[in-house]
Amino acid sequence: MAKKKAEDMRAQLRDIISFSRGPSAWNDLLKTEADIRKKRQDAIYNQKERQRKFFEVIAVVFACLLCVAVVGGIVYLIMLDRGMV
Repeated sequence: MAKKKAEDMRAQLRDIISFSRGPSAWNDLLKTEADIRKKRQDAIYNQKERQRKFFEVIAVVFACLLCVAVVGGIVYLIMLDRGMV
């Protein structure tokens, strides 16, 4: 029911704009709507891409720290075994 009402309201708006400003005004409005939707989609995509890159960097830093800790632990154990510590 609400969808039908919204469609009717949009048709009325189209008629009002077309009669008062001309048919090209309605087409301009549709183009503007499409541009806004496209910009919004691009903004959402860019935000998700930034988040993905951020988490990738965090994962790489964590993996590097883990590798350093493992290598450091092995070196420490070797030095402990040889009596250097």
